[in-house]
Amino acid sequence: MGFIMIGIGSITDMGLNGALLQIISHGFIGAALFFLAGTTYDRIRLVYLDEMGGIAIPMSKIFTMFSSFSMASLALPGGHALQVSVQVISSSQIRYIKIEKCSLSLLPRPPVSQAFKPRFSNVFATSGFPSFEEAATEAEEKD
Repeated sequence: MGFIMIGIGSITDMGLNGALLQIISHGFIGAALFFLAGTTYDRIRLVYLDEMGGIAIPMSKIFTMFSSFSMASLALPGGHALQVSVQVISSSQIRYIKIEKCSLSLLPRPPVSQAFKPRFSNVFATSGFPSFEEAATEAEEKD
């Protein structure tokens, strides 16, 4: 759910597509795991795992499918959930970089001493601070 919220919050095409794919992927994988749990209960009629004694030998096909869907749910490499997670994270970083300067420029300007003016000049978009290029040239001149 966190990746879905991050993708929607990024408001980019890649983030929204990633959130939608995560919703679809989570739905299919979750439904498959619940189906396999129900099938296992119907065949064994036991609820507790310690009473089952393992399902790998009596139900090898169900165990294999359960293992593969469990790995897909964990977002391991090769699964669809990993691809979607990487897509959402990369889109959120792109959006964060675009929004960072806009949101920080709306914050009230804290009192800054003369020593820190060049350091914070690229964050605040108000007058009174030197531009990033001026701060870089000043820093090079000091070195």
